[in-house]
Amino acid sequence: MVTVSADVTEHMEHWIDSQVGTGLYKSKGEVIREAIRELMTEQENERRGFQAWFVEKEDSAAKKQIQYLEKKGLI
Repeated sequence: MVTVSADVTEHMEHWIDSQVGTGLYKSKGEVIREAIRELMTEQENERRGFQAWFVEKEDSAAKKQIQYLEKKGLI
């Protein structure tokens, strides 16, 4: 594990402290690591969703092209 330093607002620091205060986290670092993991997961899910949407659109366009070529008797 590496050490990273970051500036946060007072509001963020209070929120981080409140998360530690709940007892669910042992340290500020643990809260920050969990927040980063959640952000990474969210971004990965968005990327996968976009890829699925793109493939679906691309498949739809390909189907239309095949239908067109079939109607023309070209395939």
